[in-house]
Amino acid sequence: MSFRSRMKRLERDRPNRGRCPLCRTRAGFVMKRFRQDSLDAAPVPKESKSGDSEPCTACGWSPEVVKIVEVIVNSREEVLRLREMEASSP
Repeated sequence: MSFRSRMKRLERDRPNRGRCPLCRTRAGFVMKRFRQDSLDAAPVPKESKSGDSEPCTACGWSPEVVKIVEVIVNSREEVLRLREMEASSP
C-alpha cells in the first residue's frame, strides 16, 4: 500500500462526531509533508492541499494538523550529527 493510500485511509477512518453538518464530512486530521534537503536547510512543503486545515466557517472547528518532515541525509557525517541531535533533545 502506498504512503498516499495510507494517509487517505487514516484521514477517512477518524471519527467525525460532534461537528456541525458543514464540517462533518471533513477529515479529522490533515497530514502535511515537508522535505528537508540537509540538516541545516529549512523544511519545504512537499505536498499541500489548500484549505484542508482551515477552520469551519459555521462552527469554528478545525482538524488536527500532523506534520511529517522527510530529512535527506547525504553523508555518514550527517548521520552521526543527526544521532547526536536526537540524543541531546528531550
